Amino acid sequence: MGYIADELRITIKQLGIATEELSPAQLRFVREGLDARFIDPSGEGPLWERIRGDVSVRNPDAWQWISSVPHSGRAILFFDEQEEPAGFVFTSAADAVTVLAESTGFEFYLTDDARSFLLAFNHHDYLSAAGTAVGWLRSLMRRGAPELGS
Repeated sequence: MGYIADELRITIKQLGIATEELSPAQLRFVREGLDARFIDPSGEGPLWERIRGDVSVRNPDAWQWISSVPHSGRAILFFDEQEEPAGFVFTSAADAVTVLAESTGFEFYLTDDARSFLLAFNHHDYLSAAGTAVGWLRSLMRRGAPELGS
């Protein structure tokens, strides 16, 4: 495991946030479901470059918005596999944001138990949404969030 998971484990413990770490098999199940729904299999590079049917916004604070994404069940936080092969399950997206707020910046992805959406936040400060989160992000944009992308 890499530095991201180590940092998150420390932060989660310090904050007393309820979470569980996914096993490699559990994370593979999540990734495969998301790949089938949202990822261009012919693409190369980081996952965020290969998301199909997404809407994006560039805003350095957009990662904080994920606390309000409607989701089914728990919130699953994970990373590009080559960067960090770990994944964490939070009771809510708001709990994930609480932990991220106390962490250094890094690219991450968020989904729910149903894998109904995929959110990505990258080092260019873009928040991308696919699946059921597209409508949520578009709604935020209509209310004044800047620079609607693709």
